Amino acid sequence: MCLQLLQLPLLLLSVTVGTILQYHTSNQIYGGIAVGLIIGIIWFVILEKTVGPYFPIIASLPICEKLLIKDYSLIPNAMWCEYVSIKSEMMNRAKKYVRPE
Repeated sequence: MCLQLLQLPLLLLSVTVGTILQYHTSNQIYGGIAVGLIIGIIWFVILEKTVGPYFPIIASLPICEKLLIKDYSLIPNAMWCEYVSIKSEMMNRAKKYVRPE
């Protein structure tokens, strides 16, 4: 979610810089935004309809496990789940670790 919130300011920054430096005209920038949105929507729909249903199977392949690709589709809040699991692991390791004095 946090990375998604950075996309709009970065888009506006790149549009502003491209216009100020006169690398692109306003029409080119608007056209690029329109083409990017259309391609992004088409790409999302294709992946959601074709690959989406098979992703749990794909994520369980050995190559995906080696690349640490995980299937979070059944977890409603993946960031919270990761946070809780990492925090509990830190607590377990802190109990086992004895600091030398």
